[in-house]
Amino acid sequence: PDLSAQILIERAQDYYAQYSYGGNERAAALYERVLSADTDNTEALAGLAMTEVQRAVRWSGGPASVPATLGAALADGRLRSQNAQAALDRAERLLARANANDDSAVLSQARGLLASARGDLASAAKAYRRALKR
Repeated sequence: PDLSAQILIERAQDYYAQYSYGGNERAAALYERVLSADTDNTEALAGLAMTEVQRAVRWSGGPASVPATLGAALADGRLRSQNAQAALDRAERLLARANANDDSAVLSQARGLLASARGDLASAAKAYRRALKR
């Protein structure tokens, strides 16, 4: 594996884990950078998909919107907004680009997060269980 891509992915994961608007956007930019050189990078596809889900859940109203938890976002309807749906649809397209037979923990985790945001909690639980087995 490309060492520079791995360094960028690790930095992106650190930004993502901040759960802030700025951290999420910096993570997304780093994942995009990796994907510009390696369009099939599984970790970058999964990571970018997770930043899209976070955009939908926490900041679908933009950087000034009040961040929400997944439960609150499902309850208050923000995930049905046009911005949220666009972010979730992009996350789904990113995950579809990954090898369908790839059952890596990071892809399973991303699929679980997306299923959760779509309100499909049974599929989310299944994906998270798969992630834990990896």
